[in-house]
Amino acid sequence: MVYFKPDLQIMTKLRLLLFSFLLGCVGVTAQEDIHITLDSYGPLGSFSIYINKSTTKIRVAMEVKEADRVLDSDEEKALDSRTERLATFMQKDISQEQKRLVVSEFRKYKRQFEIYRKDSLDFNLSESLEYGNAIDALVKRSTFGKIIPDTRIILDGRSISVSILDPTGDTFELSVHNPDKYYEPEIYRVLKSTFALFRELKPELGIDEFIIGPY
Repeated sequence: MVYFKPDLQIMTKLRLLLFSFLLGCVGVTAQEDIHITLDSYGPLGSFSIYINKSTTKIRVAMEVKEADRVLDSDEEKALDSRTERLATFMQKDISQEQKRLVVSEFRKYKRQFEIYRKDSLDFNLSESLEYGNAIDALVKRSTFGKIIPDTRIILDGRSISVSILDPTGDTFELSVHNPDKYYEPEIYRVLKSTFALFRELKPELGIDEFIIGPY
C-alpha cells in the first residue's frame, strides 16, 4: 500500500471550513469568524464540541457517544481490516503529526459504526460574555505555540484534541492530556463552561450519563 504525506495545514483548514459550511446549512449565519472543535475519543467515553463565534452570536454543537452499533459481518470484517492496517502503519518511522492525522482519519471512519446523542445551542454573545471571553482566551492561547511542559503525574485520563480556525485564516491544532485549571487552563475553561451550559439548557442530552471527565 502506498501512503502519501499530506499537507497538515491545508487538511486542517479544509476540515474546519467544511464544518463551518455544514453548520451554515442548519441555520448559522455567515458572520462566524472563529471556528473551534474539541474532541475526546477513547475507552473513557467520546465527545465532540463544535463552536462558531461571530462578533454577535455563538453556536455550540455537541455530540456524545452513546454506544457502538451492532455490525453485520461485512462491516465487522472491514473494521477489523482497517484496524490492522492502522496498527501496522503506526509502527512506521513517521512523525507524530502524521500519526495524529492518520488516527484522526481512522476515528472519522469508525464514527459510522457508533451512535451519538447530538444537540446544539444558539445565543447572542451579549447573553454570555463570560463564555465568549473563554473562547477568546483559547484563541489567544493558540498564539503561544504548541508546547507547554506538563510536569504532572497522571495514571489515567483522557486526551483532548483542539482545532482552531481564527478570523485571519490561521489554523492551530493541539492534543493535550487531561487539561485542568493549572495545565492548559484555557482549554479546561472552555470545556467546563460548555458542559455547564448544556447541563443547564439541554438536560435532555443527559451528558452526565457518560464519562466526560472533570468537566
